[in-house]
Amino acid sequence: MNYTEKLVDKLNDVLRRSYDAIQGYENAIDDMNDAQLKNFFKNQVMERTRFAGELASEITALGGEPVTESSFKAALHRAWMDLKSSIASNNAEKVLQECIRGEETASEDYKDILESDLSLPPSVTNMLRSHKASIDATVVKLKMMEKVA
Repeated sequence: MNYTEKLVDKLNDVLRRSYDAIQGYENAIDDMNDAQLKNFFKNQVMERTRFAGELASEITALGGEPVTESSFKAALHRAWMDLKSSIASNNAEKVLQECIRGEETASEDYKDILESDLSLPPSVTNMLRSHKASIDATVVKLKMMEKVA
């Protein structure tokens, strides 16, 4: 596998995580009663949709084919499934805990690609750093919301 194929593969992994998050937040919107949380989740869907578009554009620019659906890999799958069951009970604190867990997993995925042995183009590095910073800020917000839930 050449450099470009490896990079496209890694970017597609992160793109799948964006789709996973979109699905998780959309489930939360559909099933939560709390208006403030619904609004927060809607904003996360919009942000993750933007992330997905940016990632897909970079993948295409590199000559790759962007994935079009989520992965639900083991850890993230469990996190979002736990979120879904938390939503079923409409327990805001549990939902927030599961969101935190999912976001922390996503942040680790971004960290992994940023710290990988791939020499990333500056545009990719900047995009990934921006996404990771936003995800990390979301974790902080979720933790603050959890304290008052």
